Amino acid sequence: IWDSGDVIAFNEDGTMNGAANPAAAGSVITVYLTGVGPVDPPVPTGRPAGTEPLSVSTADYSAEVGEVTAVVEWLGMAPGFSGLGQANIRIPEGLTGRLTVRLFINGEWSNSNVFVQ
Repeated sequence: IWDSGDVIAFNEDGTMNGAANPAAAGSVITVYLTGVGPVDPPVPTGRPAGTEPLSVSTADYSAEVGEVTAVVEWLGMAPGFSGLGQANIRIPEGLTGRLTVRLFINGEWSNSNVFVQ
């Protein structure tokens, strides 16, 4: 997360999300985070998450983009990284501009001051 409160997010085509390169409504963004809850299969502490199989969150979770419920396509450990989570979130139709993105995982909301374009 940048000092401005923006989240590092990548657009569906792999480009970094930003004002000059916004995500289209209906597309999927990838955001990185910590604290995805328990995963299956578990990843040993200090070890990178594998790719086969992927370590998927078993927690209850949901997301909001611009205060609109958004579909979380996938939540788990980012493959090849230690302690880094990944969420793939579909941007709801009809939204434009600078939008707040929040995840609700195991009864807790993420920071609310993260934005995507």
